[in-house]
Amino acid sequence: MQVRLSGFFSKFGFIGLLAGLAGTASALAPVSIISPAPDSVVRGQVRIRVPTSAVPLTSPTPAYVVIFIDDKFEAAVARPRTGNAVTYVWDTKASSSILGSQQVEDGKHEIKVMVVGQNGQQIGRTDRVEVFVQNNVRTPPSQVNLRYRFNPGVQNTYVKRIQIRQNDQDVYKARLVLKRSVDDVMPGSVGMVRERIDRDSAQSDQGQPIPFPTAGQSVTFNQLPNGSYIPGLKMRRTGMRPALYMPILPAGPVKVGQTWTGAVHLAPMFQGIDNVTLPAESTKHTLESFEWQNNVPTAKITTTFNGNTTVVVQGAPALYNVNGTRTTYFDWRNGRVIKMIDDYALAAANTTGGGVFGTGTTGSAGPGYSSNPYARSGASSYPGGGASGYGGGTGDSSFMKVNSVTQLTG
Repeated sequence: MQVRLSGFFSKFGFIGLLAGLAGTASALAPVSIISPAPDSVVRGQVRIRVPTSAVPLTSPTPAYVVIFIDDKFEAAVARPRTGNAVTYVWDTKASSSILGSQQVEDGKHEIKVMVVGQNGQQIGRTDRVEVFVQNNVRTPPSQVNLRYRFNPGVQNTYVKRIQIRQNDQDVYKARLVLKRSVDDVMPGSVGMVRERIDRDSAQSDQGQPIPFPTAGQSVTFNQLPNGSYIPGLKMRRTGMRPALYMPILPAGPVKVGQTWTGAVHLAPMFQGIDNVTLPAESTKHTLESFEWQNNVPTAKITTTFNGNTTVVVQGAPALYNVNGTRTTYFDWRNGRVIKMIDDYALAAANTTGGGVFGTGTTGSAGPGYSSNPYARSGASSYPGGGASGYGGGTGDSSFMKVNSVTQLTG
């Protein structure tokens, strides 16, 4: 359990937190930071660890390790019942304090820890270390030629996590494990790519698990060095599409700050929507910087998009506005995506048209159904059955927010 709110101090009082020693038991080990090491270079997710032997296991509330970054409260983490360390992950690329989310500046920073008992008083000593944060690549190239590179026989595994909200409620979650391999490389450095959704993938609609109909199946296509793809024969025959669309890269070398256009393909997967395409004129890609991601030097690309496109929901096409951002961390040396974060919203451009997510009255037929095959009044997870089902319920179900994070894991 870790607490990152100032309410922790309101419980004990900040003065009480730092007041006096609290009768430390002689059996406790000295409070110490066992990682990271002093004067080490750190980036990304930094694991701050304190031995549990320095933290009393009291009942009913265990003692806490309180962590400060540059003398600002960062977190309070309870001692676990098992394990040899109290661990807090400090993300230098996301959040540095309770005041808001921001990337930690490169340079020297101090980590300070103390142990606090149930009564809000400090136990033992305070320990501190200095570390050097290096999120940015120290010697970036003056310009870079961004290209996908394909190596026959090499397989990359990506995990894609999707969360969709409607009416401020979670309606869909998915965790896709995607295996991508290269069968061959053709003239022009075009890769023959095979993609498969692993059977360990999972998704849920309205909290109820549903299977991936294409899990275990593979699709093949040709991918160009700029990221565009040409569907394979099976894709053309069956209508299957990739679950992971790679960003479109610029035609030539670019410098930091330069922009280009290129279509954006999104695959929210919700209600079978596996391809939402924004044309090039609705997009802008920018090379922002060169940063470390997952201990790999990467080109950070930010993409903004805003435009209308036709979305087919359960067989019914409708015009939707798609507005959002994408952040891509691209390993320019090996020609592959390391991480990609999509945040966007879909809203019906014409709410009187068909194909609206979950519209209609409770129990009515959803898009693509002549009658409700799952008729059950108020059943929100069935087509035509509730607030966010395929054709059921009230509220602004023509609108949904999507967060998707794709991470290279192997």
